[in-house]
Formats: sequence, structure tokens, C-alpha cells
Amino acid sequence: MVNTKEIVPEWQNLASGILVSLGRNFHNEVMEQLLLRFQPGILPHFFVVQTMANLASANVFGMVPFLKSVLGTMLPLLGMVKSENMKWTFAHALAKFCEAILEFIANADKSPDPSVTKEAFVSEISSAYDVLFNNWLPSREAKVRSEVVVALGHMTHLLSPEKLEEQLPKFIPAVLAIYKRHQEYQHTTRGLCMALDAATANHSVVLESLLDNILNALFPQICTLPDYSQPSGVRNHNEVLRCFAVLASVYSNRLVTFLLQKLESSNEAYRIGSLTVFKHLINSCDTHISNKVPLIVSGLRPILDSGNKV
Repeated sequence: MVNTKEIVPEWQNLASGILVSLGRNFHNEVMEQLLLRFQPGILPHFFVVQTMANLASANVFGMVPFLKSVLGTMLPLLGMVKSENMKWTFAHALAKFCEAILEFIANADKSPDPSVTKEAFVSEISSAYDVLFNNWLPSREAKVRSEVVVALGHMTHLLSPEKLEEQLPKFIPAVLAIYKRHQEYQHTTRGLCMALDAATANHSVVLESLLDNILNALFPQICTLPDYSQPSGVRNHNEVLRCFAVLASVYSNRLVTFLLQKLESSNEAYRIGSLTVFKHLINSCDTHISNKVPLIVSGLRPILDSGNKV
């Protein structure tokens, strides 16, 4: 897999996949070999990083105990990365590592080391976040930019509450700006949704001041039904609805007011968008939205008249 520095996906992917399969049951042996090729101060082969990323997904309980050491080696390497391909694979790996850590902690009762907490990784993830946000997010390569947004979204769940609160006024506008400049909606929305989830879970104070901009960026994306022949569009549609559901858990009053205003518009697309979000919220966020149902119904009455068409 690493005998040549060249990237030859046709057979290197197969070799990486075999190692991941072996790592499901023999993670110590596989990681021993990968770590021999993942040394401080030396940029590793693309597929060494890629294999560790995929192994973190395939064997969470086996891989997480290695991640403190892996991240310690990885952090100084991030500043050495110049190629867009390597930026992509490091961002992808960081996303997978964060996913694995969070899953490990969420299932502590089944894990081999229940004492592991997210605080054990806060310092490393915080440092990696700074590199990706400040240096890699502005990448001109769409593939890199998309993977970095997703990785940053995962990382928000492993930042300290103080760091997250400090970063939200920078992160949210930077992500919303991507909607205006590029057409990478699916990954952008996914990263945004994870950050909103982390912010609401941490009872963010600053998030409320960003709410109008978030709603105004998300709402136009829900005003047309997705093209079901385009999976990325469908996935983005679902992620946008998830963003509204996350926000409803804390800002149901603001959200319902916003949607009712759009419902009163003569713009048919706005009305379709409002109805789509209301349907999703009523079905998925009953505990947060149930007391708003009478208000929502009163807002629906005008469009139920025979003279109105949606």
C-alpha cells in the first residue's frame, strides 16, 4: 500500500480495505504497523491516514485508545501539509476520529475503558480546529473545503464550552458565506447542523444573536422540493430540516414567528417552505412545538380558504 509515494487508488484502496477488515478483530496488530509509518515530523502516506480514519469508523472501541497518541503526532504535521489531497485526508481523518470519540463516550457502559471522557481530547481537538478553520477552510478546492466544514462541525462537540462560545461568532458567518460563494450545500449544511447541535447542547448565549442570519440562509433552501434524482440535494434538504429541528429545541418561539411571517407572504415558494418545515417540526419535535400548535393552526387558516393556492 505504501511502497510507492504515488496515489494509485485502484489497488491502494483495496489494500487499505483489507487492513480495515483485519482491524475489526486485530486492531492492535494493524495499528502497530500503521504507527510504524506514522512518525513525528514526517508526513505519512495518504493511505496510512486514510486507513486509520476508516478503522476509527469500523472499530470504535479498538481505535479510540490509540487516538490520544495519534493526535499528538498528527497536530505538528498539519502545519507541514501543502497538497490539497493530504489536507482532504487529514480533515477526513479528524472527522472520523471525532465521531469515534463521541460514539465511544456515548457507549461508555460497553467500552473497554469507561473512564475516557471528551475532556481528554479537548486540547488536541482545539488545536486541530484552529488550523483547519484559519488555514484550510479558505481552500480553493471544493473537495477540501467541504471535508473541512464537516470536520469542523464534528470538532465543535469536542471543544470546551468557552472555546465553542468564542468560535461561534466566527464559525457561523464563515459557513454561511460558503452558501453565497459556492454550491456545496450538502456538506456545508451538515457541518453547520453539527455546530448548531453542539451550541444548543451547551446552552450557548451568543447563538441567539446569529439566529436571524442562520434562518435567512437556510430558509430559501427548503422552498423548493428536492430533485430525488440528485442524492446530494435530497441529503441537503434533510440536513436543512434537521437544522430547523435543532433550533426548535431552544428557539421555538422565534422559529414559529419566523415561519408564520413567511406563511403570510404572497410568494408561493415561501409558503411551501413554511409548510414543509412546520410538518417536519410537528412530526419530529413534538415536545418543543406542541404548545405552539394552536398558533400554527391559526396561521394556516388563511391559506385554507378556497381562494388561496399552495
